[in-house]
Amino acid sequence: MTDGASVTPSPRRRALARATSAALLSIAGAFALCAPASAADPDPKPGKVVADSGFRPATNGYGFANYGSEPGVVDLGPGQMRRLFGDRVCSSTSGGCTLTPAAQEWMDDQNEGMAGGHCFGMATTAQFFFQGFGTPEQPDAFGSPFITRLGFDGNEKLQRHIARAWATQSLPNVRKTFAGGVPSKVVKLLRLTLAEGRMPYELLMFDDGDGHAISPYAVNRLKKNRYQLLVYDNNYPGEKRALNLNTEKETWRYQIQPGTVWSGNAKTKTLAVGNPRPGIGKNPCPFCKNDPQADSDPANDETPGRVELRLQGSGPTEELADMRVTDGDGAAGVGPNGVFDDLSGADVYTPVTGVLFSDPFFGAEESASPQLTLDPSREYEVRLTQPQALGATQSETVTMTGPGYSLGAVTETSVGERDRLVFDAEERRVGVIGHPIGGGPIDLTATVNEADADYDIDLKANLPSGAQLFMVPVPGEQQLKVLLIGADSLEAELTVTTQTSGGSTTDTRTVELSGAEENIIDF
Repeated sequence: MTDGASVTPSPRRRALARATSAALLSIAGAFALCAPASAADPDPKPGKVVADSGFRPATNGYGFANYGSEPGVVDLGPGQMRRLFGDRVCSSTSGGCTLTPAAQEWMDDQNEGMAGGHCFGMATTAQFFFQGFGTPEQPDAFGSPFITRLGFDGNEKLQRHIARAWATQSLPNVRKTFAGGVPSKVVKLLRLTLAEGRMPYELLMFDDGDGHAISPYAVNRLKKNRYQLLVYDNNYPGEKRALNLNTEKETWRYQIQPGTVWSGNAKTKTLAVGNPRPGIGKNPCPFCKNDPQADSDPANDETPGRVELRLQGSGPTEELADMRVTDGDGAAGVGPNGVFDDLSGADVYTPVTGVLFSDPFFGAEESASPQLTLDPSREYEVRLTQPQALGATQSETVTMTGPGYSLGAVTETSVGERDRLVFDAEERRVGVIGHPIGGGPIDLTATVNEADADYDIDLKANLPSGAQLFMVPVPGEQQLKVLLIGADSLEAELTVTTQTSGGSTTDTRTVELSGAEENIIDF
């Protein structure tokens, strides 16, 4: 939190923002991250309305503004996770839902992302209420039959409903609907699809790495090749606003707040539309183990042949390490000049969870978390380098998530130091193959979803300089295979949390690892 002063991003973050804004949309992997604002701009002009849904912000939009991680706000919980993916996210449903370790990890990541704002969730739910889609179809369940009269403070049921809708933008079946980039095509699509009682698409716009989702409800033709999209912007409750487009020059402009105009063109690809409707009901689960007994349930149809790799950081600065992911032929990741992708079969996107505007809850930027979708048939080396600009020791976490499991490594590095990690989805192997001079703490993690139990595994050690450490959780065996190279022996701390239908237990013990041989550890 800040005292309300404007926040200026570092030069490195500015470079990252510029490089990622176009890349986000080009791979249909952008998160709408909800830049807040403080005053409305009465922008609509006289013209000919050529398409109109009948939606109006004063009667069909929320009576409160977009919000972030304010005190008292709640986001996703186990109930919303069950609505998103079904009972497979629960290790136990006795007396509610106890989330599997993988589900808990995914939920925590989503909730952290919502600190930047809930615009996608607010736009989605307002449009669904207007069209009678989703569960519930109308706002009555949240306190009033009129969306404008819904209270926000203390309305946890509504807050969780909005959070669930926000999270659907990270799902492949919703992200694949993100399309556009060319203003004339956006106008054409909305002219074809906006009709009385129908507004299927949200408008996604990006500028300098920040993003926002708003609801286009009508198309206003000013003159030849000049249009306005009339929009409900959840930063401005009850206000009529407009986004301006020139379909001849293929440009767009929008006053996001007084004195700040976002703009783009066909080359920047920073304007798009997305249809949130595929996120209704139960969705394919990217981290759930396949269940052959429930093949008829659409929640069990995982996105085939893909794993996700993501980077998260914590420490005294707001920056993340540079990350380079390679399979030996190509590379992808994020560096001093932003996102790069020269890795076959990879998609890279960086949801920017912070904003640049003055607001008591939105003032400070939070670390962006680069995420890659990868081919699981390859082994990947991940190189983390702390930029000179950081000037402090940082903790960095890299996690690979696939159906029924996750693998992770947590390292601590200082300025200019480099960690080299390895991830192999087919072998379920994670390891450290290069650690800073002098060695230091390393933490290898895994979550495993089995038929009768779920396991959260954490192996901590101070790895000597030049040593390598690998860990493989053996499916179905309740065993770890641990290989130590470059040291005769090593003392490590192993913590295993086991979740069953009967509850949860945690066991922590010291294990002695022998060098140059495979250590088999039962848990």
